Amino acid sequence: MDSGLLYVVYNEWIRDPDTDEMPYKIGITKNSVDDRYYGLGLKMPGEFKTVFAYKFHDNRSIEQLVHGMLNQLCVNGEWFNVNKTALDSIQQSCKLMGGELVTEKIEDEIEIETESKDFTQYKFNGEEYGKNRLVLAVVKEYIKDNNTVSLNDLQNVFEKKLQGSLGVVDEYANAEDIYIRTGIKRHFIDDAIDLNNGQKIVVCSQWGIGNIEKFINMAKELEYNIESKK
Repeated sequence: MDSGLLYVVYNEWIRDPDTDEMPYKIGITKNSVDDRYYGLGLKMPGEFKTVFAYKFHDNRSIEQLVHGMLNQLCVNGEWFNVNKTALDSIQQSCKLMGGELVTEKIEDEIEIETESKDFTQYKFNGEEYGKNRLVLAVVKEYIKDNNTVSLNDLQNVFEKKLQGSLGVVDEYANAEDIYIRTGIKRHFIDDAIDLNNGQKIVVCSQWGIGNIEKFINMAKELEYNIESKK
């Protein structure tokens, strides 16, 4: 038997060009998930993130079983278009089949082995923020300074390309739909913003070393002062 891990990972930059759906990779490894990250994403933009990982004494038969369950959702090879319900079902099956949940341990290993975590703090309006909270603070400040702004106005100012595939701001309903379908919060849903015209909007929370500098440069063009602190 092959002992090892069954894992589910995703990368925001990997999407179906026709539907913009984000597939999940469901695979196995004898070593650790961070080894798979190197093979999958060393030369790719974005960052692979672990949804969950389970340790099994016979991971190959488990993989075959899970892939069989998801056969109709297969996009290509080990990539599947699955929603939150399917992910919950996979995780429940892993538990019933005696898998040992090792997600937190794996994430710690990834942080240590790849040194991909960047903990730079940013000072804005006298407060310190991480990357995603900085974006939220700047957008809120812009809305405060321009109290008649609409979602369309915001999307023209904070262009989609600054973030990537999701954009900087979106309607609350769209963000909620993404969360329901994927089970992952990609926006500050719990910190939604009500505009004066009645629109309810949210700010994207998916920010890292690959896109934050573009946002900061744009914010500085709006004359917002942002200082970075390593």
